[in-house]
Amino acid sequence: MDARRSFSGGVDLAHEASFKLGRAEILPSTRHVRCGDQSKVVEPRAMQVLVVLGRAHGEVVSRDDLIDQCWGGRIVTDDAINRVIAQIRRVGSEFCQGEFSVQTIRSVGYRLHGEFGRAFGPANSNQRELVDRLREHQKIEFCRTSDAVTLAYSRLGEGYPLVKTPNWHGHLEQEIENPLWRHWVAELSSRSTLLRYDQRGTGMSDRCISNLNFDRLLEDMVTVVNTAGLECFDLLAISQGTLLAVAFAARHPQRVRRLVLINGFSSGWRHSPDPDHVDSWEAMCTLIRAGWGKDSPALRQVYTSQFLPDGTGEQWASWNDFQKVSAAPESAYRILQMFGDVDVADLLTKVRSPTLVMHCNRDQLISLERGRFIASKIPGAEFVILDGRNHLPQPEDVAWKQIQAELRRFLQ
Repeated sequence: MDARRSFSGGVDLAHEASFKLGRAEILPSTRHVRCGDQSKVVEPRAMQVLVVLGRAHGEVVSRDDLIDQCWGGRIVTDDAINRVIAQIRRVGSEFCQGEFSVQTIRSVGYRLHGEFGRAFGPANSNQRELVDRLREHQKIEFCRTSDAVTLAYSRLGEGYPLVKTPNWHGHLEQEIENPLWRHWVAELSSRSTLLRYDQRGTGMSDRCISNLNFDRLLEDMVTVVNTAGLECFDLLAISQGTLLAVAFAARHPQRVRRLVLINGFSSGWRHSPDPDHVDSWEAMCTLIRAGWGKDSPALRQVYTSQFLPDGTGEQWASWNDFQKVSAAPESAYRILQMFGDVDVADLLTKVRSPTLVMHCNRDQLISLERGRFIASKIPGAEFVILDGRNHLPQPEDVAWKQIQAELRRFLQ
């Protein structure tokens, strides 16, 4: 077999699918190796070599082929190759406790030993095509607020305008790339002209958060939709975005044709009557300030396990990577603190737009009762109970299929 032809194509980590070696999960797109509840980031070159060895499924990969695939055919010293192989061996033997190893075949090449857990191949080509299409058609623009903050917003799709309020942290470009958010962007723009924006302190908007309060964020939303030339539109919010959506709909009833609220709440965590609940969120804020954007086991146990309890290791790693690009640790901390004080419960009865409230029945982060309360207070609101545990439903979730069907019905 011609090894060079068999392993051709190079290694673009961003587009490589994950695979398993025994209990170890290899995540090329994030350069993580996970074993149990622990995760380790490896150097880009080491991950490229591990990918090429993994493609061979236990067959020998020649030294020349390894250089061709991972170093682009450049001249590479033996020391450079040996250093990378040594790192992979340490990860397999020490971090993963012997789940995989690399054998040197003298004067020939290298062989990866391990129990291959799934078929290895390029990342889903349909998803890559989807990303490329969304990026090609997304139009990103900027506007300036009255206090001189620059906000980034985007338009995507065709149809009646649908505005999505920002979440705790976001990034217009990376939400298309990130598998946790990509399906949301694709679905919401499939029948509407979707308008999203990064709130101040996050994403592509100014990261300055010196003037951060709820009224200012509400003014920011007015600035964005006015700049975009939208007089009337559908409004959709997920989770924390519900607070902003309810306030806007109550204060500007003539501008919101239909309102959709998903896994939301009407009052921040400091308004909880349960002191233990408040204490748990205070502790979470402390963990977020210290562990944001890092592979923190403590933060993963406390927050990620509630945010995506049914998530895979790859999905958790994607969320971790999204933190790094969407907001700085201090911004994430201050925004969460600020929203903890917000309460729009008194505005619910003032919403006049036809409203659809959807909430997962086993949401681990925001209880079903919080969604039921919202629906009970907004006049004429529909309430749909979704079947799922993930706070942000994923494509494989039953809840996601329900959301798709309800959106298409309600926003027709």
